[in-house]
Amino acid sequence: MADVDFRIGGDIAAGEEYQFADVRGLALLPDDRFVGSDYMAQRVGLYASDGRFITGIGGVGEGPGEFERPWTVAVDPAGSVWIFNHSPGRDGFLTYTLEPAGASYLGFLSLYRHREEQVRCLSSRKPLFAADGLIGLTSCDGPLHGTRLWVDPDGTVVREDTLPRHVSGEDLGARRFTFPGTPGSNWVEVLGPFAPADRLADARSGAYARCVTRRYEIDLFDERGVRFRRITRELVGPTVSNAERRREEFVVDSLRTAYQPGDYPDFTVPDRKPPIRYLWYDEDGRLWVQLWEADGDSLATAHVYDHAGNFLFEALWPLEVSLREGAIRGDAAVGVGTGAFDIPEIVRMTFRESG
Repeated sequence: MADVDFRIGGDIAAGEEYQFADVRGLALLPDDRFVGSDYMAQRVGLYASDGRFITGIGGVGEGPGEFERPWTVAVDPAGSVWIFNHSPGRDGFLTYTLEPAGASYLGFLSLYRHREEQVRCLSSRKPLFAADGLIGLTSCDGPLHGTRLWVDPDGTVVREDTLPRHVSGEDLGARRFTFPGTPGSNWVEVLGPFAPADRLADARSGAYARCVTRRYEIDLFDERGVRFRRITRELVGPTVSNAERRREEFVVDSLRTAYQPGDYPDFTVPDRKPPIRYLWYDEDGRLWVQLWEADGDSLATAHVYDHAGNFLFEALWPLEVSLREGAIRGDAAVGVGTGAFDIPEIVRMTFRESG
């Protein structure tokens, strides 16, 4: 069970360092300090283990050590901080070394030296750190979960690994929707209420886990993409409540009305949700499998496995706190919660054995 140690965010009197708009990246350091990135406010901050703001990292711009729309943050084995810069022609990771009271810019890792060369789209997923010193970056080109690019510290691609192909949208229950007033070339696939999803999670080492959430069936792959284990449980998702059904039917009907005279698809609300909602690895290489909650639940539940797929424990924490960034190390976790007026908060928790 997780105990909430503190929350920061929403306190206007405390200063902008404690105001958050869209937290998309979190990372825990070995000394219990943590880093958080705010995509909309375009800030990255280093905080002490008690939530006290220490220093900002980088800044807004296009110069050395500057970023636009900071997204993912990660910490490499040497303790340096990596920040994904998400801007056209400049997708890549800025790196910084941390000092007792600040951060110094180290460099920028991208696949291209010049903007006009950048023809491949990099994913914002966290970089991976192999034992041989290579860095794993994910390309989001093509109808795949992506292509993993193993690069040296200079950004030269040493090896490419193809990740598993997505299950087709049709197989997941998606329907194609053509925008009103446009020829058939302008369409999008839409998933219905509580549809199954195709999830893939990366461990820092390059190993990964994959599942299609209609079943509790998770395949584990090593760093070379070889499947070595399948985790299965006879577990079904919770029943969709009448209130949830009415809510989802209202959303579908509202969208169908808004897009008339388009061909917004018909959807049927299922009787049950999928068993698995999210999947991720933490800083220690443990796999977290978050289950779909039932209507009215106040706690989120996850099954936690070691790197070999052996069950470790069941974790529970406040449902409104998202831990999907994987900022969990040992028994400490930092997540994104929702405060008053839906203002984001950073929440620090400690997991303790219950009973």
